[in-house]
Amino acid sequence: QDMVTIEYALSVPAGICHFEARIVPYLDNQVLALVRDVTETKAAEEALLAAHKKLRILSSITRHDIANKVLVIRGLLEIAGEAEASSAPPIRLDEIQNATEAIDRQIAFMQEYEQIGVQNPSWMELSGLIRMIDETKLSLHHTCTSIHLYADPMVEKVFSNLHDNTIRHADGGDQITISCEERDGSLVITWEDNGVGIPDGEKEKIFEKGVGKNTGFGLFLSKEILEITGIAIRETGVYGEGARFEIIVPKGSWQMEEQER
Repeated sequence: QDMVTIEYALSVPAGICHFEARIVPYLDNQVLALVRDVTETKAAEEALLAAHKKLRILSSITRHDIANKVLVIRGLLEIAGEAEASSAPPIRLDEIQNATEAIDRQIAFMQEYEQIGVQNPSWMELSGLIRMIDETKLSLHHTCTSIHLYADPMVEKVFSNLHDNTIRHADGGDQITISCEERDGSLVITWEDNGVGIPDGEKEKIFEKGVGKNTGFGLFLSKEILEITGIAIRETGVYGEGARFEIIVPKGSWQMEEQER
């Protein structure tokens, strides 16, 4: 008889593990079975599918946004041509400049976004990611040691974006604190600053594409990078006391250094 391949999952203390068993007949009433752990392979496949889906959706949205800006520019240029041929007041060139700069930002964002999911997720040391943050402008203290995350390699950009967000928007803030704690099997990484914070009505909007005082892409990109491996991010601070971002890493996507992967 032919070989039979079976995939199955088991619940273990570290989360859900996936296995593949290949079974072939052997002698009379016996079989030989080769079992291998395919947990990381399955996770990489799911992350790749999620990345491709996100990229298709965002590419469509971005093309639409750029097409709208090009339409605006064409309309302004047409008006400018008519104004030149008549006694009408000249069109303001800053409107064209604003539209072209918006297109530049969209293109720059897509260049970063298309890198999500290009490389397979991998295990990374959290403290190593934190050490990459520039501390010359803000004081930074963290208590997250001996922790590894399973995430897209671009997760480094998440911490960079949070740092940039703090510098730009934490009016009066001069300190960042990063802490880690386990909650119901998940790891919660908390990023806090001592600035003014974020109003309640904006806590969910700040993760939307195009929302913000700068490019409007930083926190949106961070959310998309984290979601590749099922990690969530939310803002839970109290307005007037500082911003507080919580990154929730599900069971199976984080572990202490002494745990065997």
